[in-house]
Amino acid sequence: MYIKYPLLFLLVLVLFTGCSARLDVPQNLSVSLVDGELGTLLLEWSPVPNADGYVVQYGLENAFDMSSGKISGTSWKASGLNTYQTDQYKLGNRDEYNFRVAALNVNGKQGKASETITGRAEVPSVKELTVRPGRQRQLIVNWTHTPGSSHVNLRWGPSSDIGETTDEGHTFGESPQGTYIITGLDDGKEYYVWVQTAAMLDQNDSSQWFDGRWSKGVSATTITP
Repeated sequence: MYIKYPLLFLLVLVLFTGCSARLDVPQNLSVSLVDGELGTLLLEWSPVPNADGYVVQYGLENAFDMSSGKISGTSWKASGLNTYQTDQYKLGNRDEYNFRVAALNVNGKQGKASETITGRAEVPSVKELTVRPGRQRQLIVNWTHTPGSSHVNLRWGPSSDIGETTDEGHTFGESPQGTYIITGLDDGKEYYVWVQTAAMLDQNDSSQWFDGRWSKGVSATTITP
């Protein structure tokens, strides 16, 4: 069949079939914690030319059974993620989520997805933890308050292994003061102290306490009378 105006024909074909320029694969996908927002991870990536939007697919293991829906920008927060930690004395060991992002054209057609990255939602640990002797048989523990946490747990003992400790304490309140005084200790003895953040998360139609990271152990020696 002879076409008198081939360029015009191609233009009409594009308009009626919805063809568009090929979408590149999104690059530089990153995942990070969101300070003060429990159970939330921030996804960011570089813009894709000719993209009309993006979609983030994610899930546990390789399921990718959850989706962000159409995103207009190049960042998105995944919220309501599980922060549960199965071993209370170890860092990490939480549900690990896999993420990938794909560009969308003006017709909503999805391009090839990016490489997969992983992330864990959690309550960030306390910062600037210090321990110093107070009065006789006391240690004074100080730390910088972590936004998003509503209380902290403390553990202490003479061993450098937190799993061997038995003594513990707690602080409660919407804004912990960042100070705790341990009493009833032995004179002239070195103790190790750990602090763990904790907070409440509304998840699966219920409110639950979730424990965050334990800090590294910091030691100090009580005064000798």
